[in-house]
Amino acid sequence: MELSQDDKRALLALIWSLMRSDLSILHAALQEPAEAQIATTRDSGNYIFYSKLERLGLARAVAPDPDLPPQALKALETTKIYSLSKWGRAELPALLEAALNSGYPPNDSIISSEAVGMLLKYSKYDDPPSQSKLAVLYEKGAGVEQNDGQAMRWYQRAAAAGDLTATNNIGFLYFAGQGVERNIAEALKWFVRAAELGSSGAMENIGEMYARGIGVEQSDTEAFQWFRKAADRGNGTAACRVGSCYGTGRGVPQDNVQAHVWFSVGIAAGYDAAQDRDVVASKLTPDQLNEANLLVSQWKPCDER
Repeated sequence: MELSQDDKRALLALIWSLMRSDLSILHAALQEPAEAQIATTRDSGNYIFYSKLERLGLARAVAPDPDLPPQALKALETTKIYSLSKWGRAELPALLEAALNSGYPPNDSIISSEAVGMLLKYSKYDDPPSQSKLAVLYEKGAGVEQNDGQAMRWYQRAAAAGDLTATNNIGFLYFAGQGVERNIAEALKWFVRAAELGSSGAMENIGEMYARGIGVEQSDTEAFQWFRKAADRGNGTAACRVGSCYGTGRGVPQDNVQAHVWFSVGIAAGYDAAQDRDVVASKLTPDQLNEANLLVSQWKPCDER
């Protein structure tokens, strides 16, 4: 048996939509023996997910033990128990890895009504990451009709609970004037709030504002410092910006070894900076190139140090 490409793309979105605790349960079940069981309730978001797996043959429903006490069987009336099939255990790990990303859906995923339904259920139970993801769908018009008002509503609920992605994205809506009147000062306020919570995306946004002099006095030094903060947390775009700053000497002393290092970090994060890195590499001596490669091999995001 083989999943169709559309089924895989839909499953990517469903896995992305899982609440973190349910995602952890799925991951644990894949590490445990084949008889591991997962309990769901019929009004939960993960029930939608496992029902989909059952229809695809990736999971099977497990009947409760008939010898359980009557009160236990009564409690199970609203519960359904699943076990991953052998096929599911083979297919899900790769999909699980591909679906793990930031608050945005995986590339090429299909946002079905099932994914939207999962996020709605999670969001109504006040799960901030799910509220932020639901807001993203309304902002982009993915799986739902595009609605800036609904996007802002769900972003604000998630941001009130300290969600990084939502806090940063509210700043973006104010910056772009999307669904609200454009307000650069308000955008900066939200970006700073998100950066204080640890959002590397917000740090990068602030860096861009300083680099261009938008809403703040233009400062290459301030821009570099914000780009570096974001890059230190594994932000690939910011890493390439740091590489560019070192390569040109904007906001920091020019240093081709460091430029090569940071372009390499950005490339490892999936960004196309190979041409920029090659230009810098052509200016390095063999010893400098070895030094740069050693530094790259030793580099880790700040939360892993």
